[in-house]
Amino acid sequence: MNKRFILTFVIFISTCNAQTPYSLNSFGSFSPTGNSAISFLENPFFNKDFTYNLYDSNSTWSAGISLKPSILGFDELNSVSCGIANKVSQIYTPVLNFNYFGFELYNEINISLANIFALDNLLLGIKLNYNRAFIKNYTSENIVNFDLLSSLKITRDLFVGFYLSNINRSYYSNYSRTVYQNAIFSLSYDFSNSLTLEPGIALILNQKSCLFLNTKMRLYQDLLFVNFKLNTTPFYSSIGVSLSPYDWYKFATYLNYTDNFGFDQAFISEFKW
Repeated sequence: MNKRFILTFVIFISTCNAQTPYSLNSFGSFSPTGNSAISFLENPFFNKDFTYNLYDSNSTWSAGISLKPSILGFDELNSVSCGIANKVSQIYTPVLNFNYFGFELYNEINISLANIFALDNLLLGIKLNYNRAFIKNYTSENIVNFDLLSSLKITRDLFVGFYLSNINRSYYSNYSRTVYQNAIFSLSYDFSNSLTLEPGIALILNQKSCLFLNTKMRLYQDLLFVNFKLNTTPFYSSIGVSLSPYDWYKFATYLNYTDNFGFDQAFISEFKW
């Protein structure tokens, strides 16, 4: 494997996505309300099954680990994510996440701590992110930024949500003119117990904004779910399937496609107790 080629490739991608910690992850998979998510790590903050059912659920902990084995066929470009959430009380849930991407010559780490507050039908959250980008024998940079997120239950079936990233406009050196910020808004509606649609818009500072549509379908009771996601710019699509053989365990897999990176897969294991 030509390490210089991989390094050049990753630096190019990171430059194009200058303020995107965890460069090869797409924000496009994020759903502000969490209603179209089929796994914990897909949306660990407002996971409908975990958060909106706080009052009825016997589970106080939820955790997951995710692996993307390769990008463009390069095993070196794998990524790993893990997260854990604890229902401390009926109104407060902290969520801790860890993301790693890269290999020996180049890698990125993202660690985030979110505090989620449930107030009647309103969920509010603030997230603190620590990001480190490392290039061997060259440089290592660290930034800290804040995100705000919220989900509001309008009716039994209708939800609105937003996600504002990098509120303090933190950036790596030499990228002051390309500070990466998102304002993501979505409207989620449960058409039935088996179908949820969540259209939305992502406003991206200094880049093209985009529209997206996320769906979630229940195929068989609470055992089998599938969701589909589509972004307009850049073009991004994803299909995910989750299987819950036990109340405390879920397995999910995703097949993603982007214009820049082609196809990649992700595998997630989730636990509740």
